[in-house]
Amino acid sequence: MKFSIAAFGIAISVLACGAHAADTSANDLLLLAVASTNQTMGPSAWEWPNQEPAKAEIASNTSASTIDIATVQSEVSSSKRSSISRQTYNLGNIVAKRTDYTVLTDGSDPLYSNAALQATSYLTYKVISNTTTYAVAKAACLAYCDSVKKCVTANMYNEIGNPLLDHVFSEKSNRKCALYGDVPSLSQMTNKGGQQLYGNNSPANYIENSAVFFTSTVSGPATPAGYSATFGPLTTAVSLDAPGYLKKTFLTQNDPATCASLCTSYTSNTCVFFDVFTAMMGDTVATYVCVLYSAKKTASDATMASISSMSVAASRGYTRN
Repeated sequence: MKFSIAAFGIAISVLACGAHAADTSANDLLLLAVASTNQTMGPSAWEWPNQEPAKAEIASNTSASTIDIATVQSEVSSSKRSSISRQTYNLGNIVAKRTDYTVLTDGSDPLYSNAALQATSYLTYKVISNTTTYAVAKAACLAYCDSVKKCVTANMYNEIGNPLLDHVFSEKSNRKCALYGDVPSLSQMTNKGGQQLYGNNSPANYIENSAVFFTSTVSGPATPAGYSATFGPLTTAVSLDAPGYLKKTFLTQNDPATCASLCTSYTSNTCVFFDVFTAMMGDTVATYVCVLYSAKKTASDATMASISSMSVAASRGYTRN
């Protein structure tokens, strides 16, 4: 994910203003960490289709100097994606059909049609036929999103010059349908190919007809066992400078269950409340923040709407029973 130099400069200046680390607030450190993280993903050129959708886990591409790194439980860490796995996702896990998709870009805009998404909360992808009409292909891609839990966005595009698509996968099609668990921005249309997949002297692969569709009708997350929902979703969060703050952790998805597991396993059962929210930089999702507290909070404590250029979205608080 690329942020403006100005936005990153704001975050860096936060630390420059204090003579000592102790002078820098937890909120300031959060801004610095959010501004410097990169959690964008998408299907790699060598990734097999129809993998089990990615599960929420602790983000691994952050700096230990700017964010707390914790050890997750085995069921969370075991969800690491393998770029060569051929495991097929069981499409029996069907959710209610959704028909109210919004077009972010339709694949014909020359500014965006030649790039695929690289965004947060990437789930999985499949190959769909490129011998059908655009309308039929779009319907198949959106039906795939409907069938995958947590899917919010579908990116349909053609990848030209990929030997797996051309010769290996049974579909013999170069049209991909990639799924994401959050709504992206057009600035995240950054994957233009550029890889010589057929060999050192071969033409580079490239992207065509990239279209993005998203929906807002996905139901909210279930309340984690052992916790009670306290507030949310809100566009404000509990300040990290509030009494009882314990630690922050970045997640790959806005997932209360993963945050709850971190609270439950925290040292000496001192965690009694957590707030999980989406951190935005401008109109772009940067990461998902899980914040633990040793003191119970209410909606009246969720007063942090933004920190400089970072804003809060989809904030939910949960109290330990």
